[in-house]
Amino acid sequence: MFNNQVIAGSSGQGGGFYDFPIDQSLRFNQGDSAKLSWTPASSGNSNTWTWSGWVKRGTLSNPSYHLFGAVGSTYDAIWFDSNNRIQFVIDSANAYNMIWSPVFRDVGAFYHLLMRVDTTQASAADRIRLYVNGEQVTALNTNNPPSQNYNWLNINTTDTHYIGANNTSAYFDGYMADVNFIDGQALDPTSFGELKSGIWIPKDTAGLTFGTNGFRLQYGDSAAIGDDTSGNTNDWTVNNLVASDVVLDGVTNNFATMNPLAKGSGTVTFSEGNLKSSFTFILATTEHGSTYTLPQSGKWYWEQRFTGALTNGSQALLCGIMDVDTLTVGNSGNKLTSSGDYVTFYTYNNRMYINNSFTEYTSEIATQTSAIVGFAVDMDNGHLWVHVNGTYINGTPNFSTGGNKVASPNTDSTYMPFFNGNGGGSGTWIANFGQDSTFAGNETAGGNTDANGYGDFKYAVPSSYLALCSANLPTGAINTLNDETPKDYFNTVLWTGDNTNNRQITGVGFQPSLVAAKSRPAISGFNWADAVRGGTKYLQSNTTNAEGTANIIMSFDSDGFSVGDGNGYDVNKSGEAVVGWSWKANGSGVSNTDGSITSTVSVGATSQQNWVSVASYTGNGTAGATVGHGLDGTVPDMIIVKSRDNARDWRVYHSSLGSAYTLDFNTINAVAGPSTAYWNSTDPTSSVFSIGSVTTVNGSGEDYIAYCFANAENLCRVGKYTGNGSTDGVFVHTGHRPAFLLIKETGNANSWELFDTARDPDNVASQRIFPNSSIAEATTNPSLDILSNGFKARAGNTGINRSGGSYIFLSISEQPFKFANAR
Repeated sequence: MFNNQVIAGSSGQGGGFYDFPIDQSLRFNQGDSAKLSWTPASSGNSNTWTWSGWVKRGTLSNPSYHLFGAVGSTYDAIWFDSNNRIQFVIDSANAYNMIWSPVFRDVGAFYHLLMRVDTTQASAADRIRLYVNGEQVTALNTNNPPSQNYNWLNINTTDTHYIGANNTSAYFDGYMADVNFIDGQALDPTSFGELKSGIWIPKDTAGLTFGTNGFRLQYGDSAAIGDDTSGNTNDWTVNNLVASDVVLDGVTNNFATMNPLAKGSGTVTFSEGNLKSSFTFILATTEHGSTYTLPQSGKWYWEQRFTGALTNGSQALLCGIMDVDTLTVGNSGNKLTSSGDYVTFYTYNNRMYINNSFTEYTSEIATQTSAIVGFAVDMDNGHLWVHVNGTYINGTPNFSTGGNKVASPNTDSTYMPFFNGNGGGSGTWIANFGQDSTFAGNETAGGNTDANGYGDFKYAVPSSYLALCSANLPTGAINTLNDETPKDYFNTVLWTGDNTNNRQITGVGFQPSLVAAKSRPAISGFNWADAVRGGTKYLQSNTTNAEGTANIIMSFDSDGFSVGDGNGYDVNKSGEAVVGWSWKANGSGVSNTDGSITSTVSVGATSQQNWVSVASYTGNGTAGATVGHGLDGTVPDMIIVKSRDNARDWRVYHSSLGSAYTLDFNTINAVAGPSTAYWNSTDPTSSVFSIGSVTTVNGSGEDYIAYCFANAENLCRVGKYTGNGSTDGVFVHTGHRPAFLLIKETGNANSWELFDTARDPDNVASQRIFPNSSIAEATTNPSLDILSNGFKARAGNTGINRSGGSYIFLSISEQPFKFANAR
């Protein structure tokens, strides 16, 4: 039932989603001291202006990155500070200074940044306003705005203005697209973008009035990088930027890059917009991956250029595709076997090695100072082909046979391009996922596109193969092109209790069939209610208690649910903050006879796929009994089961643990097993899940409820990762920007930890609730960054990131990565 169709669109418009395409950007490389400069002939408005730009960040290792400003006897500057916050230094000599509290460390996609300035405003809070992706950021770490009617000393005067540097310092690293400056107006974000299907997308600004010193830099002409396209001809001087720095990586067709957030513990230096990595070859610590994972189906192509001759037979290049979970282990060396988790191109003693099969090859790579390696990966048939400087060495990628088998394609394994080396040598990789066939100016452009007409590759792309760019990504379970959003099926709402009975909680956006709710500041139960059991029936995952009846979740309404008057259950106590999570399914459910036990199932489905279900059943005490889960063609990857009749532990099946193991949802216990008692050591199928004879899942005559979740591309990811114990923590790909994130360490006793973007709308996300506990919400800071393509641990705490610790997670999407804004 899962529709993985790749939808192409002209001009990189993502199948028609974007009304105004921005398919190119200007790449600033910090090491080149790249910048643009311009000196206005006259001063503009002294009080009021607007700056807008789309920004994709590069390396974060030295993050005092200047975006825009002007330098005279003092300076004004908008930049990312050393803590990755946005800072606006206003008149540096007189200490006006604004620093917003959120951190911005997403390198996977573009942010839209807008600085709205009007010093004539009576309210100090209205004089300098920052918007990110259309939403105003109000949390401030430092709040010292200028006085009313302040006249600018630098910006919009005849001082020299800079983009990408603060004159000779603070050079920006990353990409900028469609930069606009409006002289004389304080415009809101709707002049530059709009919300569509929950995504902030660009609008054409050609109709705006730019004012005397206004300008627009679209970077559409590599021969005229600094040209102002507003009509004012306020052209900028180019400094250390060349034609190859105008790249096919834009807001509306975002290309993969290397990911400095996804790497081992060793030192890797990233540059050229995260397309270049330089490092000493240390197998166990210097592996690094990309911002994209490979979709579970389709055919994909990319290139990478090696520089730095191998000087002895023990030095080697490693690259290819790797299971994302292998990367987080921090040691790719133990996976070079035919049963390993990745397929790799590997040179050793001037021979080539692919998936444990030596293939004789020339000494060309070892003796040349550079070589371009190309990969063509067929995920439909499970094959990989490699070329070196355009010559394929293991077959022709136009056929579905030959090549080298990809380990376990089309399963729960998720693969990504990766880069590494071994043996103590050093060198660099420069990747081209289709945005730059010159490899940062080191080669002559190739001019080859993929099968959909996207990208620029050095060598011809095999027929039907595609670049790793957002326009090529599958729509997955969420058809954004049809105005479908993850919030149509899952949503989190916040409210403050008022102690009134039968109070309607609205804003969910649909009638839920499954609701969980917890008071945030109180010691209280973690409540679960569903439409199959009916309103007023509740279970609490912090206890073993049987089902109770009370006015907690009283009914499931058209735009949310109704709650009771508090009465000790803490979902509506006067003045208390409460959070509720809602899933859409089909109400009270229908009978299902797929299993040996008849169940009642309420199924949640998008336009493309069944992905969540609530199933009630009565146990028969027989080992090997089966229960229909109702997902019809989709296999559940996580199942939570609780006895309704008796005080018993909650049991959790998770596909990454396997059917011989279980976790308690109501305790901190480590994983239990192996045993046939829980899931009969039998993985679920597309119609049923199996249960053993233990009374926690199958007591004779006992009633149970099961909550089932399936992997659904762009909507739901059930996965695992291994912690590294560092504040530069493990990065976990989800394929979407998470809205809900549930994490549990499996090998040690630790609580389940639940994050969401309603309680933490900005990074760092630190507000954690524990489904197995009655304790109040914890606000330990920092915990993790929630990003456009996954999440990254920012603390070494054992709950989410113990060194070597094994973790499982359930992530539900806020935005599909195909269209996601950086966060």
